[in-house]
Amino acid sequence: MTTFFKTHGTTFTVGLFMISAASGLLLFFHVGSAIFHGMHEWLSLLLLVPVGFHIWKNWLPLKMYFRRKTILLPLAICLALGVVFAAPALLGTSASGNPVIATLNGIASGTLEQIAPIYGATPTELRERLERKGFEVTSTHQSLQEIAVASGQDSGRDLIATIAFP
Repeated sequence: MTTFFKTHGTTFTVGLFMISAASGLLLFFHVGSAIFHGMHEWLSLLLLVPVGFHIWKNWLPLKMYFRRKTILLPLAICLALGVVFAAPALLGTSASGNPVIATLNGIASGTLEQIAPIYGATPTELRERLERKGFEVTSTHQSLQEIAVASGQDSGRDLIATIAFP
């Protein structure tokens, strides 16, 4: 195995880096996100294997960077860049999380009157859809969460699917 990585470690590093770079650029520009998201995550993780072998194989030359302190500035810059991007999420000053979950939570907290236009229906039509599926609806002024709680059911995906797919 060691001979394999000594022989092919650099080529695997280059190949996986090219995939990671290309998929990362496409994700950055929101091109084919559904196609490239999983590829980018998993193959970037796989990239760590040949990179780890590369570091191991070149440890003595890398130690010279530390001895000469020539690695300090690049590492400090990389660390600073990481902090710049991570700080808003860590400090809670930016929106974070899954936007789909946020959207579903927003819909679930809306009343039938508020969300009916999203589905191209009237509040009464949404009420009828829910009642056919066993939900107890007393008013179109109720939120989906209130309807779910009153019906003893989950206010998540199934409830929203009931409205979206009559």
